Amino acid sequence: MYRAKPPFTVFAAVVSISAALALPGCQSRDSDSETGLSIPVPESIPVEKIQKQGSVTARIEIPSLGISTPLQIEEDRASVVWPQLPPGQYTVNILFETDHPDFGNITLAKASKEADVAPGGNTLSFYKSDYSYPDDDKDRYSNLAEVIAGTDPRNGNSMPQPARVFVTSVSGTAKLSSWPDAGGKSGLAAGDAICQARAEAAGLGGRFVAWLSDRNHDAYCRVHGLSGKISEDCGQDTLPKDAGPWVRMDGYPVADGISGLTRNGSIYTPLVFVETGEQIFRNGAFNLATYIWTGTDAAGAWAENLWAETPDGGIAWRTGGDCNGWESDNPDSPDTARGMVFHTDRGWTSQISPGDCSGIAALACFEIENHMPLPDFAEPGKRVFVTSVDGPGDLSSWADANGKRGISAGDAICRARAGIAGLANADKFKAFLADDTTTAIDRLISDGPWVRMDGVPVAKRKQDLIVSWSSNGAEGGTLSSILLDEEGEYIDASRTMVWVGTEQKGRSTPYNCSNWTSADEGVEGTIALASLSDLMWLVPNSDIGRQPCSLSLRLYCFEDE
Repeated sequence: MYRAKPPFTVFAAVVSISAALALPGCQSRDSDSETGLSIPVPESIPVEKIQKQGSVTARIEIPSLGISTPLQIEEDRASVVWPQLPPGQYTVNILFETDHPDFGNITLAKASKEADVAPGGNTLSFYKSDYSYPDDDKDRYSNLAEVIAGTDPRNGNSMPQPARVFVTSVSGTAKLSSWPDAGGKSGLAAGDAICQARAEAAGLGGRFVAWLSDRNHDAYCRVHGLSGKISEDCGQDTLPKDAGPWVRMDGYPVADGISGLTRNGSIYTPLVFVETGEQIFRNGAFNLATYIWTGTDAAGAWAENLWAETPDGGIAWRTGGDCNGWESDNPDSPDTARGMVFHTDRGWTSQISPGDCSGIAALACFEIENHMPLPDFAEPGKRVFVTSVDGPGDLSSWADANGKRGISAGDAICRARAGIAGLANADKFKAFLADDTTTAIDRLISDGPWVRMDGVPVAKRKQDLIVSWSSNGAEGGTLSSILLDEEGEYIDASRTMVWVGTEQKGRSTPYNCSNWTSADEGVEGTIALASLSDLMWLVPNSDIGRQPCSLSLRLYCFEDE
């Protein structure tokens, strides 16, 4: 199973305010010889919960003086009466630990700071970013996460199992009662029965529900094991917010909880795995559906208003339905929201091409009643981002072009953006662009790996950026979309088009805005969608994916050697 390390893991260090430690220096003979200190316990340490298994302790250390003093923990604060210190420079450590009956003494969190104590004293502040969370068995789950989950933090084979999500290997029309796995049920109940049957057939265990909404029930509520609407707090006193996190069947993260699942309509990695662990369109799996029935918008609610494509290629809102409560396969029924498995923005649940109820799609199945944490998943690698700025196909007209033209202007734009974001090796970034004489893939010297600004991997090697097909299925394709800009922010879901001038096999297309020097509406350039990943991160061939060079689009920027 995949394991990596994010800056936003569920059990990341969180201290709501700084811990100010007054370190008194030499004082007059009339001064007190000791001072009371108090620091907040990191909010990520659920003291009361852990104390049901074993004790939670804290201590402050100054190794050079041989001092190790326990702190008294009461509710959310740890305190100690601290002696005077002679003036000097000291390393001050804070450790939170547990004496667990099964696992022994385990360090949950620690922080270290350098302090210069002058006569009269000094103040040392600990912030949430100062804390680290040890991982003794190097399985990408912190000791704290494992203690909370009840798994052994010193055994790499003992680790939490986050809730899983898969796309069904079976598919059918929106009349879910007609599916063989429906078990005689109809509507949403049929969807859940199908998901549960697929999970049991794969030996997964756990309880699974379909990511489906109808006019009376929202998928957001259903993945909490509840019914009703978000607008009615799913029938609870307050809106529940504890569903998830979820991983795919290969262990890659999907969302860090319901808030992540509905954050900007974006998920970490695409839903391209079925219940058996088989990847769609890999190993000869050509017959698996790439669309999923959802009836659900990016917020997890019934998509009464559909985000749909207009005849002229624009995007507008239109009225949608729920295929008569998922019991109609009539092509004349109002279209319903459906997702596409290669999308990682809102298109994963509400793609701009709504579904005809007579069409064929699969279901996305989410495990519920399991709230184990995600593994730390961010990986090291060279950075790749999509620009926060955009412009026409004449790249020399962009503010960051620095007097350059063509592809050289694209590189200048990428380097300017990387520099503004404070990225290392800002002068090594290149635009992923092709023209009449140069292919985009050949411009990259490095063989990767490349990761997004949040550490989610995009490509392990350069070859993964090229998609090829064989009798055994597809090869290549990105692990996730390049949907974050240079500042690590998700880009606007309605503005994800990127100038590239290349297609899936890495070959240049004839459409490159006159070698990236034209902003003419009558000239075209090949584009990609930053929301798409896997096999679809570039267009399949030069016959599709062309836009007028007068449009204002973004660029992909890859760190290179």
